[in-house]
Amino acid sequence: MITAQSAVAFVLVYLLATDALAFSMALAPNAVIRAQHRQPPPALLGRAVRDWSVSVGPNPAKLAVWVVEPRAAEPRGTIVLLHGIRMDRRSLSGMADTLCGAGYRAVLLDLRGHGASSGRYLTYGQDEARDVSQVLDALEAGGIRLGPVGVFGFSYGAAVSLDVAARDRRVKTAIAVSPFASVREVVRDYQSKYLRGPLKWLPDRWFQAALDDAGRISSFDPDRAGPENSIALGAAPLLLIHGDADRQVQLRHSQKLEALAGPRARLVVVPGATHDSVLSHSAVTRETLAWLGQHL
Repeated sequence: MITAQSAVAFVLVYLLATDALAFSMALAPNAVIRAQHRQPPPALLGRAVRDWSVSVGPNPAKLAVWVVEPRAAEPRGTIVLLHGIRMDRRSLSGMADTLCGAGYRAVLLDLRGHGASSGRYLTYGQDEARDVSQVLDALEAGGIRLGPVGVFGFSYGAAVSLDVAARDRRVKTAIAVSPFASVREVVRDYQSKYLRGPLKWLPDRWFQAALDDAGRISSFDPDRAGPENSIALGAAPLLLIHGDADRQVQLRHSQKLEALAGPRARLVVVPGATHDSVLSHSAVTRETLAWLGQHL
């Protein structure tokens, strides 16, 4: 028999668990302690790297930025590189080195709330896309001739890259590796991948309610966050790259985005690649350089 006390206890546990999950979705990795790494990693040794700090807003944050110049006198263009969630700019230093070797300027930034950047909350592209445009503004104001601009992103950063390409006319193309289409759908992917045993029977509505709470905490709209809501606004050609063994952000996300973008998008599926392994596949570098050579 369920007593009044046990019912109240159940409700309290439910609410506390919902709040905990909501805060885990809303809080940025450095909400409590910000990383202090400032030195470029070994992949960029020998490169001309300038350290920038750019203030963005209206939700104020200060972003840590590396501008990596190629050896060519005049760069072929500027490529902004955006890392995945709970990662930082160092994770894409190998790609930055490759792009510089091909004659492009690489701009590596720690997204708000990540790495050495400030910012307490995640907004799943809402504020992050505007931040990237403000970084481009700051570089131009600082005397850098950007030339044609491209954006390369992975996972969380891939979704942001598509939002930026849709909203900033300076961006001539975007390469998105393993992007999510919508926040609600990617939460379901995480449920499928990580819940085991009795936990897999937890109802989807509980996770979606926690996501609604996360939106209130971070001041973003879970129904509007994600590139499926912005991709049709842009005109830039888009390259989508996704592993067919990705269970964390499943292939259907890129397939949906390709359909929404129409003929200006191309989807490259990497056989056997998971979310964790896709960036190490040679196909990503090969397709990226070929795409930039054609569209930038």
